[in-house]
Amino acid sequence: MRVKATISMITLLVSPAFATPVLDIEFSATGGFSDGAPINGIQGFNAQEAWLAADTAGDGYATMAGGWSRARNYASFSLDVGASVQIESTFRLSTTNGWPNSDVYYFGFAINTEHSGGNTPSIGSKIHSNGDGSYWFGSSEPSQRIDVPAVASSDWIKFTQTITRSGVSNEFVGTVSATNLTAGSDLGSSSSAWTQSTADGSWGGIMNASFRGVSATGVTLDLDRWVVTTVAPPISVVLNVDATRTRSIGGITALDRETWFGVYHEAGYGTRTVDGKKIDEWINEEGNMWPSRGTIGYGQFPEDPARDSFIDPAAISNYTGQLSRYVTAKGYDPDHKTVFSGRGHGDYPDYMCWPTNMTHNVPTVSNHVAHGEAVVRVFDRIEELGGLRPKWYEVTNESSIQSNFGWFWDSDAWDKLSEYHNAVADAMNASVYSNSVKVAGSTDAYPFRDDKDGDFSPWEGGNKKFVHQTGDKMGAYAMHTYEQMNGGTSYDDYLERFEIWHLGRLPSFLDLWENEQVNTWGETKPFVFSEYGLLNNSAGDTNAFYQLRSCNGILLSLLDRPDVVDKMSAFLMSWAPYNWNQKRVFFASDDNGTNIYKTSYFEYLRFWRNLEGDYLFSDADSPHLLQRAFNSGGTNLFVVMQNNYKESYQVDVQAALPAGATLMSAEMQRLYLGNNDVARDPFAPADIHSVLIGPDETVMLKLALSGMPSLPVWEESNHYGDRTLVPMQTGVGEDFAIELPSAAGKTHSAGWVNLGLYAFSGFSNGLQSVSVNGTALSDLPDLSYTDGAPRHWAKVSLRIPEGVLLDGSNTVTIVPAEGEALMKITSVRLTAEDASDAVLNSDRDLDGMTDAWEIANGFNPSDYTDGAIDSDLDGYDNAAEYVCGTDPHNDQDFLSTAGIPELGSGFRISFESKSNRLYAIEATEDLLSGWADFTNGVSGTGTLIEMVDSDGATNRFYRVRAEVE
Repeated sequence: MRVKATISMITLLVSPAFATPVLDIEFSATGGFSDGAPINGIQGFNAQEAWLAADTAGDGYATMAGGWSRARNYASFSLDVGASVQIESTFRLSTTNGWPNSDVYYFGFAINTEHSGGNTPSIGSKIHSNGDGSYWFGSSEPSQRIDVPAVASSDWIKFTQTITRSGVSNEFVGTVSATNLTAGSDLGSSSSAWTQSTADGSWGGIMNASFRGVSATGVTLDLDRWVVTTVAPPISVVLNVDATRTRSIGGITALDRETWFGVYHEAGYGTRTVDGKKIDEWINEEGNMWPSRGTIGYGQFPEDPARDSFIDPAAISNYTGQLSRYVTAKGYDPDHKTVFSGRGHGDYPDYMCWPTNMTHNVPTVSNHVAHGEAVVRVFDRIEELGGLRPKWYEVTNESSIQSNFGWFWDSDAWDKLSEYHNAVADAMNASVYSNSVKVAGSTDAYPFRDDKDGDFSPWEGGNKKFVHQTGDKMGAYAMHTYEQMNGGTSYDDYLERFEIWHLGRLPSFLDLWENEQVNTWGETKPFVFSEYGLLNNSAGDTNAFYQLRSCNGILLSLLDRPDVVDKMSAFLMSWAPYNWNQKRVFFASDDNGTNIYKTSYFEYLRFWRNLEGDYLFSDADSPHLLQRAFNSGGTNLFVVMQNNYKESYQVDVQAALPAGATLMSAEMQRLYLGNNDVARDPFAPADIHSVLIGPDETVMLKLALSGMPSLPVWEESNHYGDRTLVPMQTGVGEDFAIELPSAAGKTHSAGWVNLGLYAFSGFSNGLQSVSVNGTALSDLPDLSYTDGAPRHWAKVSLRIPEGVLLDGSNTVTIVPAEGEALMKITSVRLTAEDASDAVLNSDRDLDGMTDAWEIANGFNPSDYTDGAIDSDLDGYDNAAEYVCGTDPHNDQDFLSTAGIPELGSGFRISFESKSNRLYAIEATEDLLSGWADFTNGVSGTGTLIEMVDSDGATNRFYRVRAEVE
């Protein structure tokens, strides 16, 4: 079909990535259709004679002039419970006799051999004419249909209905969405689903798509294209969010947007005004972030006439040029954190460089001291101009590309690179900027350090050497991580090529790098990702979805490591006036800059704009669901998820809230592939326990709360094993020693073991067992799906239960199920969750039991309902057992009293006491009367306590009350 305008269509339940085609018919001559001839018998049609083909050499469509007439296609399908069929029908209506007020056509499916004639289709949607030229598609309830106004009565409309088989026998539910292709406008989606049952109460299992005219005399339907696909039921995933405590990661509690959200070019570069605002201002307004990375070249500056091979400092003192951007940037936001980099690409003066015949014809700095002086002088000039001081300086851009560093392919390249960085660092560290600017390197591109042979020699002779030779002079390590794709889902691409960072390779690589630092000098330095994204967008960069898939995945894979990451800036450019063919931009032009416009990359800005808050603990029961959660001021929870599996997920979001806090409402936005580009879909989800996410889609939930109390803070710290890159040997246990420092007033609670595992050709199994201090960990993943994957690096995280971690030395034992020289345990990181005694002795869910006691007895300190449960059925609920100091799992251990007459007069009362409890004995002579203290303030001893009441009473009732001391 040839249509003048199209727009993106929102379909909530189906994504093409996991749909199975049933039929796709365009009614053209190439498909066997002939003008004016019946469609019956062609491409599986069983159609009555009124359905004819028309314009088969042009647009091609089936047409029916009205009345009662059906058509069925024998391309069959079946639906399991939870599976869906999507029926896309592109048509237009017209009339010669006026518009009736009645149903005119049905579209849907029928059960094969069960329904024929008037019952075809038996399940689906109606087209209903309203008598005035307007009509609707769907079901009769306004919330279950799409309305088409009279002015569009003859437009080409694409209606899509998604029909899902319910768990109720013979029942189906459906939604509809529509696009006016003629007008190029989105008609929206139905806000609720209709429910239908099969006409005769049977379920035949084999279905045929069909359509039919009913009471349609004089209303002609032209059906241009008919597409039917089925969708398997989504995979159920549970995501648990613990909103009863705050997560402090390496001492960092709150998400810092300046750390995580930046885009390319520096603030101050996008000064062109569009619709009343500068480009930079648009990025900040719609994304709540600023461009964050700029570069400078030194080849423009003349030589100092008094010193050979030095830049003339007066030339820098008189220079404004691109440094004026930092003046503009400071005017935008004086607290903005930005990265500044030496441009590389040979942009150095030849008088400061080696002869180019020695450096592969690439100008490469030889006078490192002179260059260090020039860098300091550039920072001085920014200060003199009143500009924004960058927080990081990268010595040179992408030093692992020879056109940036001419020695790169030489055997001693990393030695020379380290020397170069050390000189610049020495200059900066000796300047007034030593405490405010971090020198960063090596800013290498393509840091795939396992090598094409899988022996990690580039790591040993590259980044590891850089770590050792630069010592403590670097303020941060910088790198660029670009993914590459084959055109499938990220899950499938990672099984076919190694250049997918966010599915395990990047977190594992950082762990290896951090592990090496800890083992070398006992501390770590942070990372700067001044560029990251997708290198080879097979769909073209006008399709922003795949670029944003990589950007979002890389961001989310690191978002829980604020203790490691200093700055991230996605390689999404504000604009590119130097190359209007560049499409990975927020502002583009099709006429060489005469007119510029916003691109679909703005959806990235809009998606992330409002994310904020304190870190929360969260985990999912699928390793392929990247997820993070945040508490914003006690009034909103943010939950971000990306589906990195090849099939769709239905996510059950389980949010544990403190007592008294309730969920008031939910908002959701979704980034997905629509109409060959990224689409963003904000809406109110019907149920947060059933959130649908297609492959590679990213979803953010904003959950509004009634309010929460101040939450206790649990500290999370990371500690590393004593070895790296340990070869895996089948069945041979490898021990890794990890020290956990003790701290007065704190307790190591539960935690995680994070393993970096590498296999040159993937894993057929992976792990036989993993234990911490002799306690075997559960839920070992099945890595067999990676078998055959090239240069595969996996991150495996396993939960450590309470009571396992020790102050001081801990041992992690890993027993591989397979092994060879090119399979390695690249790193072991132990994440400990620590709480102060005050936090552990608090009751964050307000259920009457302290967190420490709940943890020790296997209860959930985030679940306020478990205090009312009687776990051992002894008549005392768990909260009462806590107060009494008794065992909630032993039905013979509960507070009870015994009394016997005392010789002479009175009574002897006895009970088993518990330490750290206070007791009061109360008495009454009549159960209908009140109780009075016999004695109180009795401290428990952990033994039998006996008391004698000798006031001469002949009968008396006693009871014992306990409280926590």
